[in-house]
Amino acid sequence: MKENKLYAHIVYALYNTFKDDNIKAQIIVNSEFKALVIKQICSLLTLEKEFDASFNDEKYTMAFAQALANVTNESATIEKIDGATFNQLDEDYVEYIKYICDNFKVEKDYITQENVVTIDGIDQIADFVDEKAIDNARDQMNKKAAKELEKEQHQDSTQNTGPIMGAGMGMNAFDPSKLDMGQMMQQMANMPIHPRLDPRFYPYRTKPKFMPLFKKIVAGLVILAAVGLIILWLLGSFLGITIDTNVIVYKWNGSVIIVGGGADAGIHAGNDNFVGPFPFSSKLKLALAGAGSMSLFSGLLPIIPAIFMGYELLGTKRFKRDNYTVKMLTVGISVIILLYSSLSLISILLPNYVSNIVNGLGVPKSGINVGDSSLFGGILTPDSDLQQTLNNIINEINNSSSYKLIYAFSVIFMIAGLVASLAAIALMVVVPKLDRNKLVRANEEYQKAVNAAMRGEKYTMDPSLFDEEFREDNPFNPFGNKDENKNNDQDDEDN
Repeated sequence: MKENKLYAHIVYALYNTFKDDNIKAQIIVNSEFKALVIKQICSLLTLEKEFDASFNDEKYTMAFAQALANVTNESATIEKIDGATFNQLDEDYVEYIKYICDNFKVEKDYITQENVVTIDGIDQIADFVDEKAIDNARDQMNKKAAKELEKEQHQDSTQNTGPIMGAGMGMNAFDPSKLDMGQMMQQMANMPIHPRLDPRFYPYRTKPKFMPLFKKIVAGLVILAAVGLIILWLLGSFLGITIDTNVIVYKWNGSVIIVGGGADAGIHAGNDNFVGPFPFSSKLKLALAGAGSMSLFSGLLPIIPAIFMGYELLGTKRFKRDNYTVKMLTVGISVIILLYSSLSLISILLPNYVSNIVNGLGVPKSGINVGDSSLFGGILTPDSDLQQTLNNIINEINNSSSYKLIYAFSVIFMIAGLVASLAAIALMVVVPKLDRNKLVRANEEYQKAVNAAMRGEKYTMDPSLFDEEFREDNPFNPFGNKDENKNNDQDDEDN
């Protein structure tokens, strides 16, 4: 049945139209193409009503009508084409395909390709239009309109300009191209700017009054936490601790291993690898905060969120509307770094943190095979007082004022880092979201203004698009409308 075949072709073409963001964006900015899409949806309805056509026993008029409404954020009149013949509907379909191929540089096979089409699938592909695709479509429309205007002006100039009778056979005719170029440049200079480039345009759903203050609070918390974490790293790296417990160590492979406290010192005589007994702190340096785990990289890492957030949240904004928004990437990176730096302190707060480090410095009970023939069987074994020696070291560290200071600061600055991270996350949650309907309306108003400018007319865009609070950021007045405000204030006083 040829009607069903045409119906299927239209379904495939419309599905491929809504599936492609670049073509779908043309529906928003190109009123001529939008009319063709509506006409094809009306053709589907006509085939359903007049010819009882369908595709896989499904009817898709309502699905595509809803898809069109989702894309344009406005309803269109979809009605049966009265008196339409099959040939007329077929010609409309051919015209639709040809228009896409000629104007959007799309291959015919691409727009007519067969796909698995479902009503749910149509709803999904029409749910989002890439803003970049909309901007590209708008640029194409502007370039096309500019070319048509230049061509029209050139034709008019050619018709109105010809050789002057009696001026001489060798005289060249006046070339109007230079005049056309000047007119063209003037025309482009008079083009309106897009609302998205106008700082008075606020393209977001909400405008929380607390945002400027909240941004300063978050920045303060982040900077405070970052400074605290850096101070903690400095304390852990350079704060000393005195430990009086005596130890005997065995030097092996460039490292030292605690063997005991001196109870069995006599059995080590004659082996130069054994050193001691001596006070633990006089020969070995203990990295207090993390036993060396707080590297230079980890210690200085919090500087990054402090700089990022300080610049983003406290820096002077060029336009007032920027006081209500933030760069999500900057805040996100800062949150990740703060969480990493803060949560890395958890290990320092564990009850067995010091004991695990110190016990790791001693000889295991099973001994170590060091390959030293002067030792019994080449096995280094612990002295009888090793565990007591290690316990004494652990107690001295835990009771030292230096370690207690590090521990207290770790608790304070870990909490500060987590609070700052949560505040930054809250900022990401409450930051205003883009208003898609307002963006679409701005695109439509801009297109109307461009079309009017092309015709030499003047069109004033809907003033409700622009926020009264930001009127001093008028891009057409470099002085921020201060003179205008002054005049308004003077008028109020006179009244």
